[in-house]
This record gives sequence, C-alpha cells and structure tokens, in this order.
Amino acid sequence: MQLSKRSWIACAAAMWMREAIERNPETRFVLLHCSYPWIADASALVRFFPNVYPDLSFLPLISTSACRHMLHDLIEGGTSDKVGWGCDTWTPEESYASLLAFRYVLVNVLAEKVEDGYFSVEDARIVIDHILRQNPSGLYRLSAL
Repeated sequence: MQLSKRSWIACAAAMWMREAIERNPETRFVLLHCSYPWIADASALVRFFPNVYPDLSFLPLISTSACRHMLHDLIEGGTSDKVGWGCDTWTPEESYASLLAFRYVLVNVLAEKVEDGYFSVEDARIVIDHILRQNPSGLYRLSAL
C-alpha cells in the first residue's frame, strides 16, 4: 500500500493528532522520533497533555542538532519524566550506532545543563536513569529491571 504525501504528513505531524489525543485521555500516545521535523509540535503536545510521551528513538541519527534542541526543551519544560528512548533499528550494528548517537547527545546536553548550573551532576544522573530505564518501564508497564 502506498501512502499519499498528505497521508504521510498526517502520520508524521504530531499536531494533527491533537483532536484524537483530546478525545482519548486514557490512551497513551508515544511520539516516535519526536515527530521530526515537527519537534516543536511534539514538545507542545507533551507539555499540555499528560497522555503524550516523547520518544527520541532514531532522532539523533536523523538530526543530532534537532535531538539536542528537543532534549533541552523537554528538560526545561519540566517534562523529562516522560522522555523515553528506543533505537528503532533493524540490525545490531544500527542499534549500537543509535545508542552511541543518543548517548553523545544525552551526555552533551546534560553536561551543558550542569555547566550552566541548571542542575547538579547527581540530578543529571537521575535524568539519565529516568530516560533510559524508569520512564520507559513506567510507560510500557514493564517490571522493574
């Protein structure tokens, strides 16, 4: 089945999902790749709806700068407790590359936050644990790892 350009945009632009999100407050909506290139839309939805979750999967490989911007925005918007990451790849090599790319972004963003006095090194460690373990475990209702 081939999607028309309009259908593809509807799938990618998170803001087009707003009505569905509003009508289904018990449904959890995970925005894969943070709706790239519409990351500002994804950030707004995450802030205004408790049932919307940003997933940074594959975003560092698509655009490192967009991922850095998105992570800064999610932290500063007080929504880092909803952020998750998954590699969204097909092969072990891609999975490893995706992990390295995300770790690069995560460490750099958190180092900037610590350097700027936004939070402490211990706070940064907590954010890392939440993004890589606790947030996804809670979202997908996984048992403790």
